Amino acid sequence: MWFAALISTLYKLEMSLSYIKWIASWLQNRTLAIHYGDTISRTINMKVGAPQGSILAAPFFRLHLHFLPSVFFQLTTQPFADDLAILITGSLEGDRTYRGTTFSRTIASSQN
Repeated sequence: MWFAALISTLYKLEMSLSYIKWIASWLQNRTLAIHYGDTISRTINMKVGAPQGSILAAPFFRLHLHFLPSVFFQLTTQPFADDLAILITGSLEGDRTYRGTTFSRTIASSQN
């Protein structure tokens, strides 16, 4: 999950600022390293995602999807656990590059 988008969604849903700050602090400043036998990989800063196995990961994922239908028309979503299938109906004719660019811009503007 993209932290900035989640925090923006929580703000738009008028969640208490103290909860938003708590959630932001819980998600940020996490690291990852892989341990295999006696070897440890370099440490990587985690900039997306929720802690694995967290009870809050699934509800936060669903919050990411909350505003999708209002941003995209003719959109059907099928969420399951931490996965999402999106079905957008329409014609395959025309310039696919243009549609891809428009799709990317719509996603970017929806996060503001």
